[in-house]
Amino acid sequence: MTEFHPEHLRPLEDMQAPDPRWRAFGRITRNGVESISLERYAKPIQAIRLNNAVPESVVIHFETAKNLALFAWHVYRFVPVAELHAFISVELALREKTENRKAPFKKLLQRSINEGWLSNESFSQWQRVTEHRALQHEEDVELAKVLDTEPPEEPKYWDYLAVLKEHIPYFRNTYAHGSTSISPWPYKALEDSAEIINQLYPAGEGSG
Repeated sequence: MTEFHPEHLRPLEDMQAPDPRWRAFGRITRNGVESISLERYAKPIQAIRLNNAVPESVVIHFETAKNLALFAWHVYRFVPVAELHAFISVELALREKTENRKAPFKKLLQRSINEGWLSNESFSQWQRVTEHRALQHEEDVELAKVLDTEPPEEPKYWDYLAVLKEHIPYFRNTYAHGSTSISPWPYKALEDSAEIINQLYPAGEGSG
């Protein structure tokens, strides 16, 4: 296999090769640092699924985002392209749900919040962070007892929807208008996008 410039058009003989930048990602083992494998990289992408009630047009659009994320293994700069496509899938789902083709993306997200179609508790990231904060609070309470100090305040409720309402349209616009930004992993954008779409079209709804 010849050396190729990762930012240039891939030579045909190297089309199946992983992007060399993935060598920097790995985990520490007893035998040293183990580089990430294609199987481990692909697993969280494969795990992201849309509900049976999601319109086929949205499913196809989102599956394209997943394929872009998967093929980022070969071309690292497909990561922001995959994220952009995932965010546009959310916009498409919102327009299908609301039958509104003109309203700005951010207003459609706000309407989905106002209508109660989306909830913080339905997001994996909200659940993970809330659980971590609760466990940390318990540890802090126990430590306060040992030290005979004032117990810490309860963790504040995290409004993840407020974060997403700002975050997703911002990055959709940033990527769409041209940007050199790139995040290290496509998983988070795909997970958030899929969970928004699944909340808009709950499992079993309209499936007969």
